[in-house]
Amino acid sequence: MPDDRTSAEATTIRAGTPVPLAGRHIALVVFFREGVTVRPLPETGALVVGRGEPADLKLEDPSLSRQHARFVCEGDEVWVEDLGSTNGTRINGRRSRRGRVKVGDAVGLGSVAVSLHALSAVETELHGVESYERLAAALEEEVVRAQTFGRAVGVLLLQAAGRTAARLDRWCPNVRALLRPVDRLALYSPGVLLVCLVESDLQRTAKVAEQVVLAHKGERPAMLCGWSVYPDCAASAEALIATVGAAARQATRRAPVVGAPPVALGGSAPPLESARVVRSPRMEEVFRLAEHLAASQIPVLIQGETGVGKELVAQAIHTGGPRARHPLRSVNCGAIPQTLIESALFGHERGAFTGADQKSVGVFEHAHRGTLLLDEIGELSAAAQAALLRVLDTKRFCRVGSAVEVEVDVRVIAATHRDLEAMAQAGTFRADLLYRLNTMVINVPPLRERLQEIMPLAEHFVRRAAGRGRRGLRFDPAAAAAMQAYGWPGNVRELRNAVERAVVLALDDAITLDDLPDRVRHAHRHGVGAPPVPPGQGQQPTNIKSALDQVEAQLLVDALEANGWNQSQTARALGMPRRTLVYKLRRYGIRKKDSP
Repeated sequence: MPDDRTSAEATTIRAGTPVPLAGRHIALVVFFREGVTVRPLPETGALVVGRGEPADLKLEDPSLSRQHARFVCEGDEVWVEDLGSTNGTRINGRRSRRGRVKVGDAVGLGSVAVSLHALSAVETELHGVESYERLAAALEEEVVRAQTFGRAVGVLLLQAAGRTAARLDRWCPNVRALLRPVDRLALYSPGVLLVCLVESDLQRTAKVAEQVVLAHKGERPAMLCGWSVYPDCAASAEALIATVGAAARQATRRAPVVGAPPVALGGSAPPLESARVVRSPRMEEVFRLAEHLAASQIPVLIQGETGVGKELVAQAIHTGGPRARHPLRSVNCGAIPQTLIESALFGHERGAFTGADQKSVGVFEHAHRGTLLLDEIGELSAAAQAALLRVLDTKRFCRVGSAVEVEVDVRVIAATHRDLEAMAQAGTFRADLLYRLNTMVINVPPLRERLQEIMPLAEHFVRRAAGRGRRGLRFDPAAAAAMQAYGWPGNVRELRNAVERAVVLALDDAITLDDLPDRVRHAHRHGVGAPPVPPGQGQQPTNIKSALDQVEAQLLVDALEANGWNQSQTARALGMPRRTLVYKLRRYGIRKKDSP
């Protein structure tokens, strides 16, 4: 169901039609890094857009000059004049010093996109479009909600074919009109849109993707779409964005809609494509141990923070041993509703429970004679832990709803970011299961302890994301310094997501500091692990957004210190979900000063 408010208030005049200026019905709709703003054009005089004083509309975008361009109403016409800017002014892709602008034209001021829209006399903003940072935080919360209630979340990434600037003036209102009020639309970059489809499964997400692209068929530039769904294609918000980006890169004009490949129920995303970029002595030791263990059949427990590459280590164990010719299956135990976990692991018979319309084979049978990676094993319920222990001891299990035993030959590798020994002492994880799993333990160090690998990994992700069209893309010195200064709490997965977005944002042949996420820039500006400087200390913020960010960061630090840096306790004290707190800590680059 479309958003009635959006369709009623954001009316677009067909290109070339007369423009009613009375009542300030013509406005500039400006798409920039942080979101969207609408500024009515004055009936007399001019509106100057730029990065600072004395511009009338000031936007903190590095591609803008201090006074970039002037928009003027002359009779029934609107003209734009470049004011000697560094990155120039373009009308429909062509650089221009002064030119007439019609409704439907795309004006580019550096990487900022501007279009003319007809608005109501009282409208002051474009409803339904938000910044990427806000949508990313909301997506984290939606994934937690979906995991809790056994639901799904869909994500679309919409971009223009080729290197042509996207026609955001047409896309945003039309795309928003095709969505429900609960769905969210954000600017991933000035030329890329990201859509969050709340409670949307594979079928609905694929259908919406087709509808959006079909609604823009025949337009130039052509719209391409990638889509992904939690938990079918990815097991976290970060993995959703990574998989939807990979799907969008596969889209072409002939096949404009591409879905991310599904994984096993609750399964994790495919292993991080780091091509075994190993530069640190600790990671060299990790893979030496993995190769040594490959020939054996004993269970292995891989420990490490989220996103460090535990899947790669499991893959190395599997491919280096005698089971390499057989399947390597992966299941994320934390992404499966507790009521379905035994069915996902062992399968079920038809009629075993409501919705079991046919017989299903679990991941243990799929992995027969091969290897099964149980990711986030610390999230298993007590019943599932007991069933898993029995399989490890007897190599037999029963499908849900059946009394017939099935025998399997599976090597089990477990992975977790949690402290299983502490959980065992607290009684939330079976000690006998832990002893069965931790015969051999591999600890994968976080990325902040593998500084030698940050830039080689980043350069690998640039080559993979940029493709043939931008082979020379690189990091400038300031961006490289920021990458190495940041703590990367999300590790390799967070690094990959940051690099892929920077590739989209980069204007020239170099990724600059301004192309990196806010949290990385904050860490570079204020030192490793430090939050932004609070107002009144050091440099003053330049606008209200910066001031609010600094105040929020300081409040987070104060609350963490008051609660002994316990994130769960801090989240409860602040009245926010823990995932939201974790996202904000990543955004601001906040971590305990004495942490490694």
